[in-house]
Amino acid sequence: MSHVIRDLPAALPVPDSGIASSPLLDLPGGTKVVLFAMDQGQEISPHAAPFPAQILLLEGRLEVLIGDAWNGVAPHEGLELPAGLPHGVKALAPSHFLLTMLRGAGQPADRPAAGAAVKPPRSVASPVLQHWMDQHDEALRRLDRMEGGIGKEDWTTVGEVARWLYDELKAHNEAEERCLFPLMDPFFGGQHGPTDCMRDEHRLLWDSTLQLQQELEARPGGSPRAGTLALSIVGNLRAHIDKENQVLYPMAERILTPDQLRQLEQAYAAG
Repeated sequence: MSHVIRDLPAALPVPDSGIASSPLLDLPGGTKVVLFAMDQGQEISPHAAPFPAQILLLEGRLEVLIGDAWNGVAPHEGLELPAGLPHGVKALAPSHFLLTMLRGAGQPADRPAAGAAVKPPRSVASPVLQHWMDQHDEALRRLDRMEGGIGKEDWTTVGEVARWLYDELKAHNEAEERCLFPLMDPFFGGQHGPTDCMRDEHRLLWDSTLQLQQELEARPGGSPRAGTLALSIVGNLRAHIDKENQVLYPMAERILTPDQLRQLEQAYAAG
């Protein structure tokens, strides 16, 4: 039986001198809705996200930074938070609000279609970030092979790419989470910033590639489910790579200090 919440503010009390959050909806790779409770004077530090979002104030009073302008928000008012534009939140009174994140991989209209070109990555100076971009290039070549295999119903090729993605790309994702994301997390105030979005998408991709391998082991000749999983992987991973190349890695070079970029290199070298 589903659990119906009839009073959202009562479901998450405002903590004394703190911030609390509770996810209400989380569609893997798609829309995520989070209920926030903030005490007066609390702030969420300015940060940018690679997807658009929306704030709806339920009660209290907020000031929301969008770009370089602060906007007052009264109860039952909402604001759009464009992708890539820094935004932050200040509570002028004890407040409850909903944050709806429209994550790009979950938006069919925004997702690169199978076969769609991914933009050339922005240039980066960090050797680690450049190495990861090179790995992205190899992953995109593998996705092209997977897409061709889907069209020809060559399930052997599709399965080979799925195994490579699960092994090699998973190691790449884990290196990002171990070396880069902890350096970036403090800039987002621990409140569902871009690195959290990337972590969510990593797990969605790992799960999808594992499911595809299992489906092809059970049905080597292919199946409608295998085709659906493979097409989903192609679209979701291309979108994910585009966000890291175009937004996350350039953002890392912009916000991290030279010492932190050296820490990134040392952490990666240490394995």
